[in-house]
Amino acid sequence: MGKRVAALFLAAGYGSRLQRDIDADTSGNFAHLKGIAKALLPLAGTPLISHWITILNASTAADVVPFVICNESNYPQFKQWAATAGAAGGFIPEHIFNDGSINNDGRLGAVTDLALAIKKFHLADIDASSHQPKFAAVLVIAGDTLFLRDFGLDSFLKLATLSSGAVSERLSELQEQPPCFVASYRVAHDMDTLKTGIIETSPTDIISTAASTGYTASTDIPRVTSLVEKPHPAETASRLACPCFYYLSHSSLNLVQKFVDDSLTRGEGMEARDASGRFIAALVKQYPVYAVPVSGRLDIGGLASFIEAEDYFRN
Repeated sequence: MGKRVAALFLAAGYGSRLQRDIDADTSGNFAHLKGIAKALLPLAGTPLISHWITILNASTAADVVPFVICNESNYPQFKQWAATAGAAGGFIPEHIFNDGSINNDGRLGAVTDLALAIKKFHLADIDASSHQPKFAAVLVIAGDTLFLRDFGLDSFLKLATLSSGAVSERLSELQEQPPCFVASYRVAHDMDTLKTGIIETSPTDIISTAASTGYTASTDIPRVTSLVEKPHPAETASRLACPCFYYLSHSSLNLVQKFVDDSLTRGEGMEARDASGRFIAALVKQYPVYAVPVSGRLDIGGLASFIEAEDYFRN
């Protein structure tokens, strides 16, 4: 087993669009989903987050320990899940934190929740006896997202944990400031840039992978130079989407709270801290962040995307 990594599920959103779609649906086929947190939506009969727990438990590249941050309204649902399906997967009930928000208008924002969870669960702490980080990194995962079946978590983690012989000399040069990693995939249509954060990457600062990671030797892992939230396709030549799946190395974790504090000092509204990508946009300006390719994802936004995800799992 490799390094110890925390996996933090950001699940404090309210799924307002999905709930509106369910209310507007006249078929009645989805009424049973009313009020269910998106991370707990059943896909092929299994809660979305339980699919992730299965993936995390199967990892041999790292000792992955899952945590969840949710809101007050959905907290009872997550407690129930932790006592049943979560417990069956080895999830620890005490690894759920309620951020205290009670409705969508009062939500804290994803970056604030990330900062709260890092502090609550001591994810950035140093072990008193070994003087080493308790967790080498935090793997941040959106509670409404799953990758496609060909996604290899161990391949991603072998690269991100700088496994011996798995990466090029470029990462050896970065050992003093271990880089962060994000997932990225190419959007299917130009106008899809309006739906997600889009990253731009360096054509020259690239990590070469070795076969031991599971990636081919020709796979390019480029450095991220910028992230723009939902740009018009005319605003950028890039078509690389960046979903909320981030490997934040231990030495970068203090920058999350700093981002929140700086935003509050500037008098910015919650919207400046609402999307997790806003933190990544700031991070890439001061820290090495590299983009690991994935083939795509299932993103539960509204009812149509839930139906697509359900069909994907059943077929």
